[in-house]
Amino acid sequence: MGCFCLGSFKCTPLLPKSLLFCLDSQLVSPYYVWLGCSRSVNVSAALQAFETDSGNSVGNYSPKPVASTTGLKRVSSVIRLGEDGSDSEVDVDTQLEQVVPPSSAFHYHSQTPWRLPYYTHAVHNEFRTFIYAFTWEDPMEDMKYLGLTKDSSILCISSAGDNALHYAIAAGPKRIHCVDMNPCQGHLVELKLAALRTLSHATFFGMFGSGKLSDFEALLDNDLSPWLSSAAYQFWRQNQCAFDKSFYRRGQVLMHLGLKWVLTLGGVLEDAKRMCNVDTIEEQDRIWREKLRPVLLSNWFVKLVLDNPAFLWNALGVPLAQRRAFLNEGSCYEFARDTLDPIASTALLKTGAYHYLLCLLGRYTPSSCPAYLTREGFDNLRKNNFERLESFRLHTESITNVLRGMQPGQLTHAVIMDHLDWFDPGATEVEEEVAELKRVLLPGSTVFWRSAARNPWYCEVFERNGFALTPVGVRNGPERAIDRVNMYASFWKGTRVA
Repeated sequence: MGCFCLGSFKCTPLLPKSLLFCLDSQLVSPYYVWLGCSRSVNVSAALQAFETDSGNSVGNYSPKPVASTTGLKRVSSVIRLGEDGSDSEVDVDTQLEQVVPPSSAFHYHSQTPWRLPYYTHAVHNEFRTFIYAFTWEDPMEDMKYLGLTKDSSILCISSAGDNALHYAIAAGPKRIHCVDMNPCQGHLVELKLAALRTLSHATFFGMFGSGKLSDFEALLDNDLSPWLSSAAYQFWRQNQCAFDKSFYRRGQVLMHLGLKWVLTLGGVLEDAKRMCNVDTIEEQDRIWREKLRPVLLSNWFVKLVLDNPAFLWNALGVPLAQRRAFLNEGSCYEFARDTLDPIASTALLKTGAYHYLLCLLGRYTPSSCPAYLTREGFDNLRKNNFERLESFRLHTESITNVLRGMQPGQLTHAVIMDHLDWFDPGATEVEEEVAELKRVLLPGSTVFWRSAARNPWYCEVFERNGFALTPVGVRNGPERAIDRVNMYASFWKGTRVA
């Protein structure tokens, strides 16, 4: 830790501006203000998070435990004020608190152990920002099969944190491990946790529902910063304009802007807005069939946009290996048709099918949004002294490395989304990850995944490692959706049996 010479440098307003003005008017240069915290701060929660939750699998050292204070005494002289106003010096016994300084700067972030320590890898340089501003998978469908309880410990991919927050609201598991190699996804989840901890529901919905907040910079410095790791704070300081216009034009920016351009070009932008506000499935499906479908499933749009690898990656986050996975089972048009055709007849965008409402409007509404944005979900996450928020642990690592730091039985569930689609058949990374899942998940524990393929190649890897597989949902043409998003061709459950 150190100090800043306020008389020599322009000070970033980590301190309230009123205090800086007061200091500047009262002190004579050069003067120094120490910014930091005492080394005797209680970091037991951070040490617990580092050693137990991350298995000390990140960083290059093992933090030393705080020394025991049993039997250590010291004699202190204190001034005691008598009843008659006189004072006297007396000796009292006090505990000698012997504290070992934390071994990592992350441990000075003592408000919460959400973000686990990590060191910058070369791969982190590939991520300038977050790719996913929201989470594509349908958490309502997850909850039908997960079987989470308050004693559960679940690992999931961070993404934008929407589904992890849904799990916390719906079941309140004792531990939620969010894992992502992209540090910026972790910064986004941290921001949501900090905002849930400090902001009103109206302000919170403005941030992540409407996607606009005029005073984000002030809130970041004055309210959110104490609850953010240094890395997350610096990221949002550099991206403080994120909420100026529309937060959801970031991340998958090409998806929203590209979709808006296509709908405008096709003359159906107003129809798309109307589709988000109708009250019946029948009317919603009619607008889709008569207005939007002829544009979004037209030959030119499919060939120019949906069959474009660059667009799929930059707009939808679809890597080349995943594209090859669904093309092995059909054409790009067939995949798009099977995805979109059943949506309008499955659930109303106005009252719950919020993934596509966000795509069309660029924002959520109070009646159609993820659970964490509802007033009920917001209050649920904050009750009992924010107990459910304290279950989060954010890892900036690969799933395999996180699992390597865990003990057998440390997890009861894992939800790995579609990330194994990112690997080509036979990839050793998949073999290693499934082997670690087998080691950490005890018999009876479960792992869930989705795939762009109806029969993903790595199902065989799970079976070979002692998992019994159940196809929870598999698309079979355009007639029926497997959930409210229907973005994937299959949804799988693997139960550890041997």
